[in-house]
Amino acid sequence: MDVKMPEIERMYFEITNSCNFNCEFCASMVSKRKKQVMDFEIFKKGVDEIAQQKLSKIVCYHIAGEPLLCPRIAEAVAYTKSKGLKTEITTNGALLTRENVEKLIEAGLDEFYLSMPLNETEALMRSSSLNFNDYYKNVIAMAKLVDQSHSPTKMRLRIMNYYTQKLFGVENEKSMSQLKKEFKARLEKFVGDLVGSLGVQIPAQKLKDVLEKINSLNPEVLWITNNVCIETRLFIDWKRIFDSTKKPVKIGFCGAAFTNVGVLSNGEVVICCADYEGVTSLGNLVSQSLTSLLHSQKAQEIVKGFQRYRVTNHFCQLCLGGQNFVESYLKGLVSIYLFKIQAAHKTKEIYLFDCSSKAS
Repeated sequence: MDVKMPEIERMYFEITNSCNFNCEFCASMVSKRKKQVMDFEIFKKGVDEIAQQKLSKIVCYHIAGEPLLCPRIAEAVAYTKSKGLKTEITTNGALLTRENVEKLIEAGLDEFYLSMPLNETEALMRSSSLNFNDYYKNVIAMAKLVDQSHSPTKMRLRIMNYYTQKLFGVENEKSMSQLKKEFKARLEKFVGDLVGSLGVQIPAQKLKDVLEKINSLNPEVLWITNNVCIETRLFIDWKRIFDSTKKPVKIGFCGAAFTNVGVLSNGEVVICCADYEGVTSLGNLVSQSLTSLLHSQKAQEIVKGFQRYRVTNHFCQLCLGGQNFVESYLKGLVSIYLFKIQAAHKTKEIYLFDCSSKAS
């Protein structure tokens, strides 16, 4: 009897797995796969099937690479939109120019997700050649360009909360309380600079009150205008998820498996967008269809296990596992809470423009 498969929230096409940053947490630093741009015909084949079979409503363009390095990224967005699908790009923002942004807006891009550092130290961990001040100013300028484009395109400025690194065993000489204080101060400055650039009129005390409502331990969104928002997220130690020294977990649940499906640059179809190495591959889109792969016996066995809170795939066991058996067991239980209970609660959204007015 066939298993009821989860609904796919997003389909990720790794349009390229090359990147111009070396982020401390990112799997691009440890991936052994050949760097390449996805064959455009493979991309079109996947998008066509998604539209025809109604597999998902949203298409994204990254897994382990920087999509703006792909010379045909605007064409990829335009093709996806022509099939009636929503489009999202996650970028580090270093390649955002007026020309690139305008091309993507014209192509019909629905959302930019811009993952950015908030200070020089974080930036240097990502790119030794990056002039942080120029980068910082350009991000704000591009957010203003999107906001003033009079298009439906939105920009989410995603800020990673680094002070929780210690929870993942990442060394840092500063205490969590000190790191938290520094993070809050940088976030407050960034919000202030962005508010000023976008022409949002709000008294300083009101802005301070709004910022105090942000709990950076939870994913939260602060909408500055209808088109631009800031999103805070916990530190994710992505490059260590398949660390062979971790103890595999047998009991747990993953809400990303089969809801965020990935197609790697070589055509391999993986069960979630976190699989940067293709270790959960169900097969290759070059020779098979998405539908057949996503309903294969292998796929159904993994889903059946999760439905019983059993982790059957070895690499899922490592991803959810911990550094010792006790930690692994506890993380398995926590995964059930996070994905089945906590995930039911919507991300908190705060609307700054509801308590202010934009300057004309």
